[in-house]
Amino acid sequence: MYRNMYESYLLGAVKFSVYCREIWRTNKNRPICTSTVLEVIHRAYNDLDVPSVSKLRMDIRRGLYLRAFIKVLVRRQHLFCEAVQVLEQEQRNLTLGAGMISQMIHRWPATHLERLA
Repeated sequence: MYRNMYESYLLGAVKFSVYCREIWRTNKNRPICTSTVLEVIHRAYNDLDVPSVSKLRMDIRRGLYLRAFIKVLVRRQHLFCEAVQVLEQEQRNLTLGAGMISQMIHRWPATHLERLA
């Protein structure tokens, strides 16, 4: 269940990164506003249709979502440096912590999608 969730978040993050890169190129390599990037990422998460679950499960979902975006955005530091720092801080603030999410993801075998990210 969590693996599928993570992969769908990862796919969304890859698409978002591609769209941002195209906007960056269209705007003659002008930086994209960090607050706009973060707002879109947060709004997309808040718009997810998530049934009522325990706080721990919500933290796991939130952690997987943040981890997917961090993994993808860190590859484009010139576009997302500040956004990645904010997302990493948000992940550290989750009750279960970033370590548990990283361990969970690390145990899963890599897929083609993960290699793209």
